[in-house]
Amino acid sequence: MIDLKEIVARLEARAVLSGLLDCHIRGLHSIVLEERADGSLLRIFYATARANMDRLFSHNGHFQLGAHNHDKELSFKVLHGQVYNVSLDFAADLDQRAMNLFRYPFRSALTSGAFGLGPADGVRMLLSIQPLDSVTMRVTQIHTVLIASSKAVWVVDEGPRDPLAEKFIYSPRPDLTLDSTDLYRPMKPGVIANICDEILLSIYAFFPEALRA
Repeated sequence: MIDLKEIVARLEARAVLSGLLDCHIRGLHSIVLEERADGSLLRIFYATARANMDRLFSHNGHFQLGAHNHDKELSFKVLHGQVYNVSLDFAADLDQRAMNLFRYPFRSALTSGAFGLGPADGVRMLLSIQPLDSVTMRVTQIHTVLIASSKAVWVVDEGPRDPLAEKFIYSPRPDLTLDSTDLYRPMKPGVIANICDEILLSIYAFFPEALRA
């Protein structure tokens, strides 16, 4: 993964390919630092307090950030805040620690322009929580993210897309619906500059040595 010094240098130079406001949920923003020839990406996520990611479930009983797998292998590095990975693993039917969830086949709004969900099937899952920093993730692994700080920044090194990977999203409820209205809004250059500055301030607070990079 790219090191902290180079991340800071790219942000200071505004060496950013693109950015999206309200990526996945409102208050969670994303900027792309690098896109490689094989389609892999280096991306930064910036969660503001508006994302409400200090809670696992929203007021309607669904996950605040829908638990999901990916079609790329991922590596994570936390740049600011207390960020936790919530892993979901399939459990035996009789395991009393497990919770009942519904699994929906998922089509991302990033590639199709609109969310798409297939019919749900019931599954039993075990949840575990660990720091997100230094986590690596295969395409079969399922997760969501919790934040125990007012805001957070983390970088994701995304591998090339696995054409065989199936994507799913999970919920405790059988009535999940998704709406991409007002999400995934492209950042204008001035907005990208402001987001870069906010991320840099967060990194400097978390890694004071970055000021000397």
